[in-house]
Amino acid sequence: MTDKELSFSLFSENKKRSYCAAIVRQLGEALSFLHEEAGAVHGDLSLRNILIRLPDENNNNNNNSSTIEVKLIDWENGFLSNNNNDNSIIGRSDTTTLYGPPERLLHLNDNHHNGLTSVDVWALGIIVFQLYTEKVNVYPLFDIVDSNNMFQFMSDLSAFVHSSHAIENVIQQQIMHYDKKNKDSTRVISFITKCLQIDPNNRSSVEELMKEENFPFF
Repeated sequence: MTDKELSFSLFSENKKRSYCAAIVRQLGEALSFLHEEAGAVHGDLSLRNILIRLPDENNNNNNNSSTIEVKLIDWENGFLSNNNNDNSIIGRSDTTTLYGPPERLLHLNDNHHNGLTSVDVWALGIIVFQLYTEKVNVYPLFDIVDSNNMFQFMSDLSAFVHSSHAIENVIQQQIMHYDKKNKDSTRVISFITKCLQIDPNNRSSVEELMKEENFPFF
């Protein structure tokens, strides 16, 4: 078996939800280890930086979702979260725009108490949204069209700082439109909203997120 870039096309329809659940759980476990044990941050989480190894569905002894293996790649933007001597790392904008939190895209160098690890938390929220809705384009979350609008939107700090509730409303609309009947929809909305808080101080840690009821929701 070979490692493949995470893509919806890899999943058979009857395995999709269980595979996504296994992927999100392993991703959470990997980030929890990075943040809590290794004191490190990946810094550029995205679908293209997640490799998966799927089980051989022709092998009856190896056909459940628990055999999926998740690997994080592309560590060029990784750093140690306890490196207090380099405040510039929060302001690095070379992260993938689609997954970049406002403090990175706007070059904000404030010393937030969890401002480093929360870079990964923001990206985790984007990835969970993508996997749950099967939508690669997440710009509708911010009511914008493309990356150019993203920069313009985030540059208006006075409006952006107060927009968490607006983002939560859009998340709710997007999730409920996709999956009105799933009882876990409200929990998914809550989870993603806790990841996509504008102020890094208000984002939950990965440890806290993994304790959410019915995590990982698929």
